[in-house]
Amino acid sequence: MRVRIGKRATPQTRKNPARREYADAENAMKLAAKFHGREPSDYEYHTINVPNMPDSLACIGKVFAIEYVAERDGKEYRFRHVFKAKSRPQLAIHPDGSIATMIGGSWFFGPDGFEDE
Repeated sequence: MRVRIGKRATPQTRKNPARREYADAENAMKLAAKFHGREPSDYEYHTINVPNMPDSLACIGKVFAIEYVAERDGKEYRFRHVFKAKSRPQLAIHPDGSIATMIGGSWFFGPDGFEDE
């Protein structure tokens, strides 16, 4: 099984990409600040190069749970979220095996971490 990421027949024109990218970065920082319980300090800003996604990904299976370590309210915690059966996303892998992502499912990431809808 594979996930197909379709391309638009005609590319959409973005009038001001810098403004949109700034808004995305601002929203990402707000979400991180809500989750961590504090505003990031100057030395915590990072630029991450996000690779282009291919047209197809390999579906490996459903994600049962996700576990991660993150700082919250000044302390480091280990978080684990077990997805409800109806909320489980697919684990999809880049064809060269270098990127894993979760696609679909009925969940979101909010100030309290992963939550089922």
